[in-house]
Amino acid sequence: MSAERYVVNEKDSDENKEEGKSFCARYNPLIVVNKYVIGFFENVFYKLGYSIGDKPWIFLLISLVFILLSCLGILRFHQENDSSKLWIPRNAQALKESATISTYFKDVNRYFMAIFEAENVLTKEFFENLEKFEYTVEHNITVEEKAKSFGYKDLCSQLGTGCFKTSPTSLVTLNENTTTRDIQIGITNSTSYCFTQKGNIDASQADFEKDQAFLYGGFILVGIFVFISLGRFNCRDFRVYPSIAALFMIVASIFVANGLSSLLGFSYSTIHTLLPFLTLGIGIDDVFIIVGEFENNRDVKSLPIRAARTLKRSGLSLLVTTFTDIVAFGIGYTSQLNALRSFCMFCAVAIAGVFILTLFLVFPIVIYDQMRANLDRNFCLCCIRFKDYVPNKYSEIQIVQLFLKKYFRKIILSTPCRVVIIVSVLIFSGISIYGAIHLEIEADLTLFLKQDHFISEYMKMQKKLYPTGGIFGQVYTQDIEYWKKDKELMEIYNAMLDSSLVQQGSVEFWYNSFRVWLHGNRSSDIQGHLTDNLPSNHSSFMFVLKTFLNDQEGLHFNNDVQMTNESIIISFLRFKHIKFDSSSDEIDAMDEMRATLSKIDIEKTFVFANEYLIIEIYKTIFQELVTNLLLAFIAVVIMTLVLIADLLACIYVSTCVVLTLLDVMGFMYLWDLNIEMVSTICLVIAIGLAIDYAAHIAVRYILEEGTRKDKTEKSVVLIGPSVLIGAFAMFLAFSLLSMSAGYVFTVFFKIFFLVVFFGVFHGVLFLPVVLSLIGPLNAERDVVEDEMESPKPAQEMKTPESNSVPEQKDTGIENQGFNN
Repeated sequence: MSAERYVVNEKDSDENKEEGKSFCARYNPLIVVNKYVIGFFENVFYKLGYSIGDKPWIFLLISLVFILLSCLGILRFHQENDSSKLWIPRNAQALKESATISTYFKDVNRYFMAIFEAENVLTKEFFENLEKFEYTVEHNITVEEKAKSFGYKDLCSQLGTGCFKTSPTSLVTLNENTTTRDIQIGITNSTSYCFTQKGNIDASQADFEKDQAFLYGGFILVGIFVFISLGRFNCRDFRVYPSIAALFMIVASIFVANGLSSLLGFSYSTIHTLLPFLTLGIGIDDVFIIVGEFENNRDVKSLPIRAARTLKRSGLSLLVTTFTDIVAFGIGYTSQLNALRSFCMFCAVAIAGVFILTLFLVFPIVIYDQMRANLDRNFCLCCIRFKDYVPNKYSEIQIVQLFLKKYFRKIILSTPCRVVIIVSVLIFSGISIYGAIHLEIEADLTLFLKQDHFISEYMKMQKKLYPTGGIFGQVYTQDIEYWKKDKELMEIYNAMLDSSLVQQGSVEFWYNSFRVWLHGNRSSDIQGHLTDNLPSNHSSFMFVLKTFLNDQEGLHFNNDVQMTNESIIISFLRFKHIKFDSSSDEIDAMDEMRATLSKIDIEKTFVFANEYLIIEIYKTIFQELVTNLLLAFIAVVIMTLVLIADLLACIYVSTCVVLTLLDVMGFMYLWDLNIEMVSTICLVIAIGLAIDYAAHIAVRYILEEGTRKDKTEKSVVLIGPSVLIGAFAMFLAFSLLSMSAGYVFTVFFKIFFLVVFFGVFHGVLFLPVVLSLIGPLNAERDVVEDEMESPKPAQEMKTPESNSVPEQKDTGIENQGFNN
């Protein structure tokens, strides 16, 4: 990338400056702040760049020490695999209720079930095959654990002297004389069976880990692309060492994030596998920005001055994107989901690490590499030195920058193209609003399994064959005087009977059966404890209840009531929900059931179902998504306003971020995606990526001078190539995920593709159009460059005779470490 000189008509420039002053003075209250904030950061980065260019080894040492110290935190590294701790909200009502239930009702069994489908299952041939299957499970399958073998009988739940098992084969006896008609009669006269299976969340995690090869393949592609794009195709200017430093920086930033986050007590989980995507996307983008600006100053011979000018122009851009990203992800610390909370903190630390290591590790390597190039040494074998080396002319061509310089103003900034871009934004926004409104919350855990996974196939078959199945739930009552709460207990029972959310005939309450039993029992022992057919005191209640639970009619309620000799500790009512069409309906049903019980005058009563834990996740995920996006947007506005100190630029960047997120969410609906755990994480990442594409262009626009068109053109031509190349590198990183059959990586690919496409569209096309039409005009700022470029005589550089950049001959700084 070669530096380009832009000539602006002095008369037009002066007129625009006056116009700019008048506009700013009249409409921009941040004029004074802008003057000093921009000047302050330019001064800081100029001095930092000069120091790095002067003594790069010091900053290399600092970066290596920083990496090593951060990695010490890995000693406290912990990977959390308990999904309930990761995804169930810390303050979830269902989580607290589950803990209460687990205290009193122990269930150590896991149920494994199977569905068999045939043209006719009521045949002798089918039942013979079913018996063979059962025999294989019971006698031929073993598992190994700690060098020991366990068979079916070692692991099954015991019922008497055998294993607990329910099967249609127990309803008939197969022998030589058994006919199909015998089987049909046996089944018809017996209870029907519905075979279900509890999905295993470990299966989705296993599929996730298997597809990680696509991640590694994507990183390899990015590595190759970085080597090709960062330098020039000749034996001197091919930047192999900066490319290696850039890739090492990405890896080191991930280690820094793991180390410091572990030190702070945050746990790693499977979802943190996404961290390299974010680090790669932002890190490579930052590297291309800083190297691109370094190339734009090729005409500066002094390395300290060239480094100073590089950071003066690119430093503020990196600072704005870094701090807005850190604040946006830092907001995730408030999340009630431990997985999201931990992930956001890992991301914030990783982004900080990228910023520090880009400046203190990659940039010093770029300086050393330029020292080598200045001495015409081979790009890889520095011991080889060329004599009067002249690079081939084709290697000097920077295609992206040349294209933008030649066609951007003529095409993109032409009136017809502006109209097309603005109309396109309106069309995309209209479509996206429609899509975003129709996005639904999805709680189908089978989505996280590959479509050909046996559990996924099982669940599909279950839905096909048993479409009316609903959620089983219970209403618990605890620590109450039951004999005093007859009215309230019957209100619970009647509320469940009358609820439109409960299947008819599914409500079963021990207390109602107890009352019916009392009314029909004429035993003198029982009648002596009753007043108006109800127990008259606590002791009478406990006596008749124990009698009922030991009676034939009450035996099957024994597990529904947990009691001591003196009182009932906790008990429950059984019911079954109707079949819900969507996760949103399930959330509404859970909330409505809780609201219904809250109206009944019993203090400790609650409704619970195992599925409520999953429903709580999705209820919270939607709230967390809205909260994170809203707070992140506010953070973007505030941080952009503070660091750029220009109201219009802040508004334009924020608008681009909002439009990008809106388009991503809208097209998620058109691409058959919903709001769930994975898409929520991806949308959180999208915030950080969307900021970068727009902020780099806006910051560079603020730093340039001239007319609006001139400022826009220079901004896009000088920093646009780096943004585009960084976006393409990000695309390469996730491109291989399109070949994954797993839902998780499919979601990654679709959302990241949308983020890159719409981020670039709004940041590199729409934002420049807006800036060229109504962009802010610069206020006068303090100029620090002349002062820095005129060092004291004691320094090695000569004092310049004019405002031009001083040229050095071979100095110790430039040739350090490479002279013969």
